[in-house]
Amino acid sequence: MTNYSIIGVDGFTSGLAKLFSLMPANEETNLCIFSSNTKKIGTRLYGYTIQEFSSEGLEYMDVIILAIPANQVIKFSIRHQRLFSQKIIVDCSNKLGNGVELQQKLPNSHVVKTLTSINLYTIRDPNYTPRPQGFMPLAGENQQALNIISDMLKYLGYQPQAYASIEFSRYMEHANLKNFPHWTFPITVGGSLVTIFSAYAIVDRNIAYGNPWYGQSIQTLNAGVSCAALALFSLTYSIGPLALIKQRLSKRILTEHQDPYLVDMLARRKQFGLVAMVLLFEHAVLSSMLFSSTYFSYFSIENSSGESALSNAAMLSLSAGVTAFGLDTMVAISSLPNVQLGWKEWRTIQYYVGWLALLLAAAHVFFMGYDDLMTESENGYTWPSLFFAALVFPMLAVAMKTTSLMVDSIYDLRHCSSRLLSKVGLFSSDTTVSVEVIEEDDESQERELLVNDI
Repeated sequence: MTNYSIIGVDGFTSGLAKLFSLMPANEETNLCIFSSNTKKIGTRLYGYTIQEFSSEGLEYMDVIILAIPANQVIKFSIRHQRLFSQKIIVDCSNKLGNGVELQQKLPNSHVVKTLTSINLYTIRDPNYTPRPQGFMPLAGENQQALNIISDMLKYLGYQPQAYASIEFSRYMEHANLKNFPHWTFPITVGGSLVTIFSAYAIVDRNIAYGNPWYGQSIQTLNAGVSCAALALFSLTYSIGPLALIKQRLSKRILTEHQDPYLVDMLARRKQFGLVAMVLLFEHAVLSSMLFSSTYFSYFSIENSSGESALSNAAMLSLSAGVTAFGLDTMVAISSLPNVQLGWKEWRTIQYYVGWLALLLAAAHVFFMGYDDLMTESENGYTWPSLFFAALVFPMLAVAMKTTSLMVDSIYDLRHCSSRLLSKVGLFSSDTTVSVEVIEEDDESQERELLVNDI
């Protein structure tokens, strides 16, 4: 019988305990949970009693799973180095370098890095049911320890992938943190766009048009935030068509080596979209604070009774804006990893609903400022207003999408013609040409696989 133990009582311990409790009974598996938190000792966690952390309790444990904060793993292990001697220590932390350093500090123990990508939120869901969890990497120096932990992972429902070197733990730690830098660039772009559009609003409305400066700070911020959100949504839906155009024109599959920037942008589309959603939410809140004829005079007309009322353009603008906000919210929610959708459902929301939301957002801006697309300054100069500047990005996205559809149609038509000509035998007198047509057709099918994923 293998005796497993978990040290620590937090969300990770709770998730593991639930996994152990849900799996079929196994006579060769025993789990104990240890904690130094006196408030937790004696309580039960998914059927397992939490015991007081002690040397006597750990003496008969074969495997010790460290479910403690990543920054305390090394210090805690050094402090209990004698207790951990000749035992298998499972490090689940994602702090870079923890796995290698832990093995160096515990030369008499067998450190195994694994469970670094466990989804606690899904497992702790009350409606969660046991099912195959997919691949789970593990790394360590001792083969027997790897075999024992591989058996544990199988018991928990995972498919273990063992690597006989603790150095591989560096890759595992980095792999789970590598998505975070994907947010740095989108957030930077979003902040820069807010700054640029806010500055443009000041030049357009205060300096050129001559609006008073007092009471304009929140409205200026609202203009910058809303325009930045529209620009980011447009950028999100422009990257795919741009990749498709380049792939069709270059007649090759996009690769990270040959197209590093474009491939990187494709990988960041979700982040761009979610940052845009945050800005859109801020725009909705700020607009609710400001909404009155004092700030939005272009929304109001005077009715027959002499009272201020919404114009037809204002009603169209608000209807389009509210609908776009709801659709964008649906698209953002479908992007979250815990939302489970089929491929067709996901594509329908991300593609059709997303494009409809973008067009409605552009309509919201257009109906709001179609009379003020150009600004005439006090000195008689005329240039594009903030409304026009905001519409540039969705217009570019639509132009990019239209171009990609045209290029894709020409590509498909050309290859359909090639296949038809080769089938009717028009090239039968030239064997070389016929072979080239067939080979090109095979390549087109390979390229099609990637196109469908963009």
